[in-house]
Amino acid sequence: MAGRMAGVGRASDELFRTLGGFLGRAKPAGRALAPYEEERLCRYCFVLACFEQVYRAGAHPANPLFSQTATTAHALLALPPTDAVRDLGKISRGFHATQQDLLPRPSTLNPMFAGSADVGGAGADLIVDGCLIEIKTLATPKITGKMLHQLLGYVFLDYEGEHPLTQAGFYLARQTTLKRIPLSDLLGELSGDGEIDLPETRKLFRDAALRGGA
Repeated sequence: MAGRMAGVGRASDELFRTLGGFLGRAKPAGRALAPYEEERLCRYCFVLACFEQVYRAGAHPANPLFSQTATTAHALLALPPTDAVRDLGKISRGFHATQQDLLPRPSTLNPMFAGSADVGGAGADLIVDGCLIEIKTLATPKITGKMLHQLLGYVFLDYEGEHPLTQAGFYLARQTTLKRIPLSDLLGELSGDGEIDLPETRKLFRDAALRGGA
């Protein structure tokens, strides 16, 4: 495994150089890409997700990065299965077609919070113009209590209110549907108390997190 790690490390340096060049040429922000550009970007995204898996869970033989062939950037980009690339492309095109109004708004990708380290480094998916959005790729569009608790956990981890949140919700990527609700309504509905004190609740949450009970 150590030898494969070294090979992947060398290939990753080349991969990030080629990714920078690709993004400079394609300029994907805010526009629909040509099919060949979309496919290329999806391949980069798949490989980057594999690297994230290593960051979160460590090296594992099942991770495609550690195949015998993943020794160059070209080989890394050949790892994603065709079906996965097509699936990512479909999700990307669906977002661009239905969520145009979000594109020009101020956004923060993968936001971290003051309390993230207290619960193992948890980070959310996206904040757009004050709305905390979790992205779900569910085959069946069902929002569960566990999902809502996850969403509220991120809200509470923002101990000092660094991110001025006014709404929260979910983007159901396979259904191209954005469901959002004013944060005050969400807190009131789940607590049964329309007058919940968010700063005080964040303080209680921090105390619980530091005790290991969050």
